[in-house]
Amino acid sequence: MAHVDESAIVPAPVEQVFAVIADYRRALEWMEGFTAFDLLPGPERGIGARVRAVGSLLGLTMESELEIVAYHPPHRLVSRSVRPVRSETAWELEPAGEGTRVRFTGDYSLPLALRIAGERAFQEIVSAHIRRSLANLRRLFEESAAGTGKVLE
Repeated sequence: MAHVDESAIVPAPVEQVFAVIADYRRALEWMEGFTAFDLLPGPERGIGARVRAVGSLLGLTMESELEIVAYHPPHRLVSRSVRPVRSETAWELEPAGEGTRVRFTGDYSLPLALRIAGERAFQEIVSAHIRRSLANLRRLFEESAAGTGKVLE
């Protein structure tokens, strides 16, 4: 099983950061490695909300269905996927000075083709995507605060 654990400080209040992370419509603004997030039938947010996520990994286009299994605004959001990669991922947020510490953890059970490529390689690639995503999230709020980016609500 591959495990990813990354964190960063984002210069904004917990409530604002959680609102962006929990909004699938905003995901492409900051999430690395993805090309689409589409809402599936059911609730739009909270427990039971599902999205179809499309991305690229090791040169392969991958599609998965993510379902929110824990939702505790503004501190914790957990999702699970079942194919092609089984995963459970969590976004945890807590106040940190004048900003928010955002922590991402993910546990991944890989299909045979990806296990052959190597769990360690998968883990490193996903960790790099998450680090870039956290940097993008931080930049999104920095640009908003500077008045040069999209206004965040």
